[in-house]
Amino acid sequence: MFSGHTRIAPTPSGYLHLGNIYAFCYTAEKAAAKQLSLRLRIDDLDRSRYRDAYLNDIFALLHQLDIPWQAGPQNAVDFHAHHRQILRLPQYNTYLDELRATGLVYACDCSRTAVRGRQLEQADPCRQRRLSLDAPQYAWRLHVPAGSQVALHDWEGQATDYVLDGLVGDFVVRRKAESAGESSLPAYQLACVADDVLYETTHIVRGQDLFDSTLAQLYLAGLLGKTSFLQARFDHHALLTTADGSKLSKSAGDHRSRSLHERYPSRAALLQAVAEAKA
Repeated sequence: MFSGHTRIAPTPSGYLHLGNIYAFCYTAEKAAAKQLSLRLRIDDLDRSRYRDAYLNDIFALLHQLDIPWQAGPQNAVDFHAHHRQILRLPQYNTYLDELRATGLVYACDCSRTAVRGRQLEQADPCRQRRLSLDAPQYAWRLHVPAGSQVALHDWEGQATDYVLDGLVGDFVVRRKAESAGESSLPAYQLACVADDVLYETTHIVRGQDLFDSTLAQLYLAGLLGKTSFLQARFDHHALLTTADGSKLSKSAGDHRSRSLHERYPSRAALLQAVAEAKA
């Protein structure tokens, strides 16, 4: 009998790197220690970077690592038929409608560069412009008022309160349409909360680089009244880094063009590569 549910949630936007492998193994170990069921959830809303080869890479490496999962797609065919995120679009849109009703959502046409150039405490100029929320060429941002706070539960259930000032600014909950004639899609933060609520996730393992995302998602879940997510327990693990201290990513390095499955043909070789990267 399982005591709860956790998940691994890779994205088929590039070949997986050693940091992903470390995260898979770490999550599987945490799941086994707490007798949690493990779900495979593949986040594929970023269709511009999706490739079949990247999807197949996920399954190949999970099988190579001999990591069992109790729920989610068993193979690429099953994924396309039953588990793509686009199949859950009605639920995502319901969440977006509920957020719109709070009055805290506004349309924004700022570029990522412009947003990154502002300090978190600086107001988004779009908040006052009242751009149309019905125009697909605009993203939707969720306002995080000064003084907003959330409670984050650690892996053992101890809660710590965080004031979001300086940690989480207004964040995107609906992306702008990628091209004319296309519909807008939910952003990562919203889809992640919706999926974790749908699948009754009780324990969430993710890298330290997603700590601020956890705070944003807790704020989002609070507005939506999603108690199960607010009570979820989190473990933010350390990241594997390159020699210069940068985090590993799919957009850099040799893994851009070649699967780890090809470079390390055995489970032992793959785990040894992870151990060496950690050293």
